[in-house]
Amino acid sequence: MEFEKFDKIVTALKKHDENVDLAYKIKIDLIDFCDSLQVIVGELIKEIYGDEGYDWFSWFCYENDYGEKDWTKGGRPIHIKKADGTWTTEEHKDSYGAHDENGEPICHTVKATWEYLETNHTNK
Repeated sequence: MEFEKFDKIVTALKKHDENVDLAYKIKIDLIDFCDSLQVIVGELIKEIYGDEGYDWFSWFCYENDYGEKDWTKGGRPIHIKKADGTWTTEEHKDSYGAHDENGEPICHTVKATWEYLETNHTNK
């Protein structure tokens, strides 16, 4: 997928989530109403990047707050890929939530997430 398209999807999804959150704050619950959009986006991402790629996409969007989460607060764990390809969880060392086997942050921005998915998870 071209970066511009990926960025457009992530930006629109983030805006959608912000609108749903705002509606919820004024007592309008749209969560169930919007589930089908999440399914559609999820299935399309899986088609392009596979299940593991979707897991990273989902992690970036929802657990990493679209790259805006500050992982230095509260001793939150980070996910680190080891040289053998397995993953381990350790306490944070900086403001990023996930690192590769060299300790470099991954999936911390839209561009970094796209690059990671394109390099490691493209279904071609």
